[in-house]
Amino acid sequence: RQDLHRHTLGCIFNLVDLHLYMGNPALALPLSEECLRGHQQTLGEEHAHTLKAMGLLSDVHDDMDNHGEALPLARRVLEAQRRTLGNEHDETQISINRVAVILSRMGDKEGALPLFEEHLRLSRRTNGSEHPRTLHSIINLGRTYFQLGRFGEGLPLLREAVAGMRKVLGEGDPETQRAIEDLENCEATADDDDDNQEEEEEE
Repeated sequence: RQDLHRHTLGCIFNLVDLHLYMGNPALALPLSEECLRGHQQTLGEEHAHTLKAMGLLSDVHDDMDNHGEALPLARRVLEAQRRTLGNEHDETQISINRVAVILSRMGDKEGALPLFEEHLRLSRRTNGSEHPRTLHSIINLGRTYFQLGRFGEGLPLLREAVAGMRKVLGEGDPETQRAIEDLENCEATADDDDDNQEEEEEE
């Protein structure tokens, strides 16, 4: 009976994931809450499947722009996974990135920065520099540096990401095209900033 219940919870989890993929977080929310309750009751608070369900609920709230609800859940998952799985585990790395992304969307770029830096270090070490997850991590960190005005650190990362995506995903891939657009916008902004500084120096 418990195995059947776990199978049902797995089906609910997959349905939540599908609703998120299709852009329907409002439909996903009650199912995600039910999924987490079921895992907590049958497996306990820190079981790996329970933590995944909690992370998924955080994702649902984040997609609905309920960042204040998403962040405590994401932090709770990350803390438990660091303790039970270790920092280099794949699920822990996902959670590090999740917390960083939520903080960034809330406008806390300074808070997100060390987590984006950690995520990239871990992903390079465990996945390699040209793994798609690593390439997305490079973009996230590059964007964050740029948003903080640290153009000299951000631009090399964005250029690395574009080169890697062209090689791994291909020029025509939508992810590659978005990365190229990001890079071009950042290069233009950096050039404008250089021009403004030169004008100030001349005055």
